[in-house]
Amino acid sequence: MILLVLVVAALAAAAAVAVVEVVVVVVVVVVVVVAVVAVVVVVGVMVVVLLLQLIMMMMMMMMMIVGTTTISMMILTIN
Repeated sequence: MILLVLVVAALAAAAAVAVVEVVVVVVVVVVVVVAVVAVVVVVGVMVVVLLLQLIMMMMMMMMMIVGTTTISMMILTIN
């Protein structure tokens, strides 16, 4: 009888340890996945912002070039 109780207690302890291990593994995996997703999102947003800034710079440069060329053309036509 005492042996049976000991075996049951050992099995219960093993089951509890297994459950705790599974829970810990799941929590760690979830945390890692969330961290990776957050990093990817942040990097993606930064890249998009940088690309938008580059596009804006290019547009400004194009506008400057077009503006200067049109002004020079107007001056030439006036002359």
